Amino acid sequence: MLRGISHLSVDFGSLSDENFELKEELEKAKLENRRLQIRLNSNVTNYSQLPLLMDSNNGDDEIYCLGGLGKNSNLYENLKTKLYNDGDDETEVEYLNDDEDTEEEERDDISETTASSVIPCDPLSSSSNRSPIQVEYLNDDEDTEEEERDDISETTASSVIPCDPLSSSSNRSPIRSKSSISNDSILLEENSMLKQKIEQLQDQMLQYENELSQLRQTSQLTISNLLSRYEEEVNLRKSLHDSLVQLRGNIRVFCRIQENSMLKQKIQQLQDQMLQYEDELSQLRQTSQLTISNL
Repeated sequence: MLRGISHLSVDFGSLSDENFELKEELEKAKLENRRLQIRLNSNVTNYSQLPLLMDSNNGDDEIYCLGGLGKNSNLYENLKTKLYNDGDDETEVEYLNDDEDTEEEERDDISETTASSVIPCDPLSSSSNRSPIQVEYLNDDEDTEEEERDDISETTASSVIPCDPLSSSSNRSPIRSKSSISNDSILLEENSMLKQKIEQLQDQMLQYENELSQLRQTSQLTISNLLSRYEEEVNLRKSLHDSLVQLRGNIRVFCRIQENSMLKQKIQQLQDQMLQYEDELSQLRQTSQLTISNL
């Protein structure tokens, strides 16, 4: 338990240190953001003399440059009230002079370079503080821009085609008019040819439709005829089968009763009839198979 408590205490201590470091970093970030806002909102273009704001709470040696505080004292006082809410904390403001140490001179050089890169917010003050070289350079840029605009307008005017149909038709060459007429005639001929082809195709379609209707009618008639013939053949086959059965029965009866010469002759006749019936049945089967295959 004690070891666990000791480990937890160590962890809480590390977390508190991290929180303290994060708070310090947040304060530094806020100061830098406010410094940038003041620099952007300021109207100062010469940063040769800038006040330096020291952080008395943390005791750090880091210096934050605040632009335009020499001229705008009210803005500096408002910044003090925003940065520090407690009344006990104080800030030390020091102004740089030209006769200070080498380190302060280097800081002045850095502030001058940053001031040269910053764009002033007030257009009137910036135009009044411009050098004659900058004014000449800007005038040259304006002249070149005007010349480029004139060139572009001339090129566009030369490239524009007049929209008057009468003038355009009057300026057409006779060769172009002849070519247009020939193209129109060719198109008309092609249209007439296409119309004729369409009419021919329509006639062919009508012919095919009539032929199809006729084929359907003929096929229906043939099918009905074949069905009727098939039924007739089935009925004939049944009748022949019944007659054969009757003849066989009669032959047996006659053979049992008596044997005579006349009976033998009748038996032969009946057998001959049987053979004929069988031949007819075979023929009927063949014809029925042919009709079914044709269907």
